[in-house]
Amino acid sequence: MLGVNRIILVGTVGRDPETRYIGPGASFSRFSVCTTEIVGGAGGSQVEETEWHEVVSWRGLSSYVSQYVKKGDTVEVDGKLKSRYVSRGEGGRRVYEVIASNVRVLARSKANASTPTPAIEKEEAEPAIGSGLPGFDIENIPVNLKGDGDSLPF
Repeated sequence: MLGVNRIILVGTVGRDPETRYIGPGASFSRFSVCTTEIVGGAGGSQVEETEWHEVVSWRGLSSYVSQYVKKGDTVEVDGKLKSRYVSRGEGGRRVYEVIASNVRVLARSKANASTPTPAIEKEEAEPAIGSGLPGFDIENIPVNLKGDGDSLPF
C-alpha cells in the first residue's frame, strides 16, 4: 500500500540559503526554518517549544529561494521528509531534511522589507504521483492483487 509523505511548515528562516551548483542548470539550496509552538507545562504554565528544520530545494525552486528567501522572513514550506545517513570519521548519524516542492514568502523581516517578492512564487511543478518510486508505472496499477472481485488486497 502506498503512503503519504507530506510536510507543511510555517516558520521563520534561521539563516540565508546556501546555494550550490552541481552542473549546468542544476542547483540546490539549503536553509533552516524555525517553528515554535506553545504547549502546556507543569502546573498549568505555558512553555514554548522550538524546533529547527533543515530545508533543501532543487532546480528552479532553488533559484527562487536563493534570490528571494532571506534570514528572518516568515515562509511556508511544502514538501516531504527525507532521511539520509552521514558518516564522518569513525561515527555517523542520520539526518532528516525537508525536500521542498514549494516555498512561499509570507512576510518579510524588517531588515528585508526592501527585498521584492515576485507574484508567482512556485517555480517548478510538483512531481507526478509515484514519480519518486523507481520502476513505478502509475498507469498500470493492479486493481485487485488477490482474491475475488469484492476483496481488498490489504
